[in-house]
Amino acid sequence: MPEPQPGHPLPTPAAPTLALALLAMLALLAWPAASGAEGPSLSPPADPLRDTVHQMVFLAVLDGCFSDGIAREDIDLILPKNPDTGGTRLEEHFIWSCPLCMPVVDALRCFRERGRFLSDKAGRDAFGAGLKPELRARLRSADREVRLGALQELVATWVGRRFALMRLADDERISWNAAVESRVALGMQRLRALKAGDLGDDYRQLYQGWGDHCPVCDGIMEACRSAPAAPAH
Repeated sequence: MPEPQPGHPLPTPAAPTLALALLAMLALLAWPAASGAEGPSLSPPADPLRDTVHQMVFLAVLDGCFSDGIAREDIDLILPKNPDTGGTRLEEHFIWSCPLCMPVVDALRCFRERGRFLSDKAGRDAFGAGLKPELRARLRSADREVRLGALQELVATWVGRRFALMRLADDERISWNAAVESRVALGMQRLRALKAGDLGDDYRQLYQGWGDHCPVCDGIMEACRSAPAAPAH
């Protein structure tokens, strides 16, 4: 994966099309059964888009966004922009190149760029009416730790719903726990490298205020450990 550049604008996604929307919905419907049969690899492949864990997290967050109807202004709080460059200040709430943070970021960006439902005469673009007021207030807090806690809760909820749909057997639960734990370890390794300046002094300065944990990693790990077992036949 190429190293990110601080402050650079993220690529602007193409305008959504009906075909892409249909493909996304088909993926959301079909993915749990298919992924449960294959299982995740312990270590992520070189191509993150081929990683079953990456795909699961991305689709879980995208599904959660549509189901809850998170507002664009709430996503803007989670993915704040750098007023000087127009780029996204991921360092505010995410770890650059973390294998669990990045699919969350991509799903939020995709949802923010969505179009309206052509099937809906009212012109709506999500199923839910928005996040709960208490959660929205926490995303607006001046205290970064409060915002991180809200993000962790959101991610844990959305990924937890996905795990519930997957109906994992005991051996699959063990496999998923090991796969998620390995990606959490990689994310923490990346955070330590950023804070130490191994990827450049710019990143060291951006991440100097971080502690030793990641809200996205913690939320996904929480959801994985709490995943319900498949009912006995």
